[in-house]
Amino acid sequence: MAHSDPPPGSDQHGGEGLLDSIADNALDDDYYEVRPGRYSRSQGLGTFASATAVMLLALMVTIAAVQTRTDRPLDQLERDALISDIGVRKSNLAENRKDSRGLSAEVLELQKSAPGSNPEVVALRVLTAQSGAIGPGISITVDSNGHSDTPENGRVTENDLQILINGLWYAGAEAISINDNRISARSAIGRSGQSMTANYRSLTRPYTIVALGNKDQLEERIGANPAGKYWAQRVRSGGLRFVVEASDELMVPAAPEKRVDVNHAEAIEGES
Repeated sequence: MAHSDPPPGSDQHGGEGLLDSIADNALDDDYYEVRPGRYSRSQGLGTFASATAVMLLALMVTIAAVQTRTDRPLDQLERDALISDIGVRKSNLAENRKDSRGLSAEVLELQKSAPGSNPEVVALRVLTAQSGAIGPGISITVDSNGHSDTPENGRVTENDLQILINGLWYAGAEAISINDNRISARSAIGRSGQSMTANYRSLTRPYTIVALGNKDQLEERIGANPAGKYWAQRVRSGGLRFVVEASDELMVPAAPEKRVDVNHAEAIEGES
């Protein structure tokens, strides 16, 4: 029997071809003993690394979220703090003003009771109507003509009294009262119903105006200035009563406390 050539890649004994043998046995047998262990450790390390990466990523996201949440309300916190500070300052200012008014009242009381007070303070209190005053001057009594059927121009009006008081200031009066109501910078002459008022108090006829100052000068100037001429015309046309008397000692009371209080206006520092 004739023998045929062995197929390519096979040895003469019909075993695996040389190339197949080399491919199957390319690595040492030791490699196959070690390989499963190394591969197993590689899988464990990979799983741990993945978990660690996920944890680090979650931690970074959490930190970023917390930081964003912390920074976001910062402007609002500053705004709230500023509003609170403004409120506290307003409250402190109100308390300081209240204390200032209380101290001013105490100073005034001390000045009233202190013997030998400063002459400038005394003069200032007289000019501002905070205290009563005595001295020379004139008194003027005015009244309607007394006839019930007299028309409007036969009655004394609030305008008549306002003109007369302004004329006395113009003539040099230092202190003025009407029916024992002191006239201050905050006083007003008006009418309430049928009654005349001064410092919002009712006045009854006749109306007596007391003006302290140089009596001779006051009497002369009131007759010559526009207020005196106006009243001369009122006497002629309406029959009103107008009597002037000079005296060496007249008295005017202090103005009501509400008419001399100063709650908002403040003195300018350095001015006198």
